[in-house]
Amino acid sequence: MITAEELAREKMTPQLAASPIEAQSGAPTIEVEQPDATKPIKSPVSVHIRFKPHEGATIVPESFRAKYGWLGIDVTDRITANAKIDSSGLVANNAEVPAGKYKLTLQIEDSLHRVGTRVLEFSVL
Repeated sequence: MITAEELAREKMTPQLAASPIEAQSGAPTIEVEQPDATKPIKSPVSVHIRFKPHEGATIVPESFRAKYGWLGIDVTDRITANAKIDSSGLVANNAEVPAGKYKLTLQIEDSLHRVGTRVLEFSVL
């Protein structure tokens, strides 16, 4: 998902207290169905994420973005290269993820240009 150099850069960057991401009214929601991020994850892992638009809008799959860590390293292409993404969500089966702690910020836009955001933190054994 990230290179050793990116991981080192992330660890060396001082982290300030982050303000919570404020939800945009009517923005789509991002639900993580699998894996259970509250428990340590073993690689390879299957990832199932659901996108839910609000009434009157549709999801724009091409707008999906994933950024890693405090520095916001764009890992979208690394994820989508090994996943199926459409208006209903993202599915990646048997994804190899190196051991470590991760913080991903996921974003998806709807047809009314509202952006839904979800921060996902998890550990891989």
